[in-house]
Amino acid sequence: MIFIFGLRLFGKVDVVPGRFHVATEFYHIQFLPIVPMQTYLVLEEDADGWRGVKIPLCRKSMTAAWLRTGLFIVAVIAAVLAAVEGSRAGGGQWQQPAGIALAAAAMFAASKWSRAFTHADCKRACELALLAGYRERGIEELRAEFGESGDGESDAATEGNGGEGASAEPRMFFVSGRQRETGQDVCVTVWAKDDQHARSISVQRGIDISDVERAGR
Repeated sequence: MIFIFGLRLFGKVDVVPGRFHVATEFYHIQFLPIVPMQTYLVLEEDADGWRGVKIPLCRKSMTAAWLRTGLFIVAVIAAVLAAVEGSRAGGGQWQQPAGIALAAAAMFAASKWSRAFTHADCKRACELALLAGYRERGIEELRAEFGESGDGESDAATEGNGGEGASAEPRMFFVSGRQRETGQDVCVTVWAKDDQHARSISVQRGIDISDVERAGR
């Protein structure tokens, strides 16, 4: 038997078609996600690999990975039991495991392909776009794709302004530190008026800051 283990992306969620999605890198054994290591905003992915930006661990992505794996295992085991029972003389008690297999398969399909579960809404998409380094124009284009008007800055960008200094041009800052909730080292992108404003926003997001650097310096 070949023993396969290592790191692999699971739990694809918050999809914005043609732009990015969220997935979590797990330590896996035989392609079963065991321990979540890091969540990424995946910007590009093909047969040769992928490119992304580190973001705080995403509970939705982790839940999706474990849920899909569990449902797949249940569906396979129940299908095997149904087949075994069906091969017995007299037909056996195959109906119950067959029903479980069908239900688990349907739930697996819904968790993997239902837009309501796998795709990001406009607000989440703008938050992720900010982490990906989108500027105001890019976020407005994204809002337009969702059919929402962009009167001024996006919700994600205005979070950095705090409703003050509307005439001030927000700038991009890279903030490094540790996420208090998860204990994970993070580096996030923040739009703010100055270094102090970037620190304030990051603290509100639950980050213990170690360094703030303005983009383009």
